[in-house]
Amino acid sequence: MKAELKLWLNVLTRNILDSTGLTSPNPDQEDKRLIKEAKLWLKSPSFYYICGLCELEADYILKLHDKIKEEDKSQSERIFSVFYNRLARLKGIEDDYIFN
Repeated sequence: MKAELKLWLNVLTRNILDSTGLTSPNPDQEDKRLIKEAKLWLKSPSFYYICGLCELEADYILKLHDKIKEEDKSQSERIFSVFYNRLARLKGIEDDYIFN
């Protein structure tokens, strides 16, 4: 289950960051579409389902999402790493996700 859990944590992390516009500092039309889809996903049953698979409270994830929206977009790789690692530690996964 550990590999599956890592996959779902990555799905949550990527969609959270996409919904905040952290995909690109200067979004083009494709990025804008991705941002819109990610925002809609946060309100969808599949978001709540994946939170359930990870045994994470969706409301907690949404609070983290609100904090991330305030972050500097030039720091997206660091933010991804911090967010993923925080979720992983909640689930007892010790290997850190680090960007090179």
